[in-house]
Amino acid sequence: MALTGINFAQTESFVSEYDQDTENPTTFELGMLDNTIQTHIDNESVAFKSSSKKGKDPAIANILMGTKNYLTVRFGVKNIDNFLHPDTGDAIPFKTQSVPFGHRNYNAVASDIMNLIPREVISELSNRISELNDFKEGERKN
Repeated sequence: MALTGINFAQTESFVSEYDQDTENPTTFELGMLDNTIQTHIDNESVAFKSSSKKGKDPAIANILMGTKNYLTVRFGVKNIDNFLHPDTGDAIPFKTQSVPFGHRNYNAVASDIMNLIPREVISELSNRISELNDFKEGERKN
């Protein structure tokens, strides 16, 4: 069986484990990240410190998990239903904004909405989006 290409139109509904509303929870629609976005997220979320000229101290690479999670969610969430404003309790209308990333513009979750998502939920969403982008056993060539 041949390899199967990535279906970027495919989404998955996701409810956070932190959402206690079982009747009408906040639902996130999660989508795939294309290779350009994934590459730029990887590049933006790693910091390097080279060794000194004497070579006695090793080079160091740090993964900036906060940056990685934030960008993964910003580009991987395609819609949010029933996300309530902390002041009014009203559902926040989902909106995106065009963000230059790589050599093109992408629609990404608007910054003001991203700033209202709790950090723990961003981490949880990022993990699930990353899982969606993993190579599945059924997609492997025999």
